[in-house]
Amino acid sequence: MKVEDAIIKSAKTRAAPDGKLYKSISMPAIKMIAAKYKKSLKEIEIAALEEEIIPEHYQRNIGTIGLEGQSDLLSSHVAIIGAGGLGGTVFEILARFGVGQITIADFDKLEESNLNRQLLSTQANLKTKKVEAAVKRGKLINPSVEVKAFSKKITKDNAQKIMEGADIVADCLGGLPDRFIIEDAAKRLKIPMVHAALAGFKGQLTTIFPEDEGLRSIYGPPEGLPKWGEEASMGTPPSMVVHMASLQAHEIIKVLVGLAEPFRNKLLLIDLNEAKIKQFQLRLKV
Repeated sequence: MKVEDAIIKSAKTRAAPDGKLYKSISMPAIKMIAAKYKKSLKEIEIAALEEEIIPEHYQRNIGTIGLEGQSDLLSSHVAIIGAGGLGGTVFEILARFGVGQITIADFDKLEESNLNRQLLSTQANLKTKKVEAAVKRGKLINPSVEVKAFSKKITKDNAQKIMEGADIVADCLGGLPDRFIIEDAAKRLKIPMVHAALAGFKGQLTTIFPEDEGLRSIYGPPEGLPKWGEEASMGTPPSMVVHMASLQAHEIIKVLVGLAEPFRNKLLLIDLNEAKIKQFQLRLKV
């Protein structure tokens, strides 16, 4: 029996919330077929989608991104630099969405002060490396996602190697100068970068392609910038972290699936406390 035949045989007919019938395959069935045919879970899910059979844990995605979009996500690779409040939440969203491969990099360990906003942190795993917590969390959420972890600080020497093979990178760092290291490496690799930052109840977002001016049009040249921005004094409340991480993850999905035009050469500014959103065209600072 071919893999496709095994998938079709294991599929069940289910009713969506709107009453429409669809073919579904469960995770236990995916695992069984993958083991029998020595394939990855991701490969079985992609094969199922090609037969118009939906892995059940993606059923609520299909109405917006479609079968082809879900297959595209499973075939995609996202690099997340920083596994704190933003990075951990972006990681969780992308894993639930079904991004097939995620590289996550962070040198830090979980601390008690992280508990207010970092989804990877619990009272039980304090002092654990953040990327180790991500790998464990990823397996619990979606075992089909392949997670590659780098427990090291991003530098000019290692950034390109860490991000190599990714289709897009998420800038989820807290400091200022290191963001430019990610951007420069992304430009050398010719992949886009989605930048997000927050301080208090204010945040910003933009998507930067290799040919764009990018961060220099926001901050100016990196030389002389302070290590930390306003978040050092204004704090990082959980509601704002989740809000910005959701926007950042959605920008990544938009680029990977082609849902809509990315937020490029513009800066989205958000004041969650005042419920205000503004857009600015980005121009190089001189």
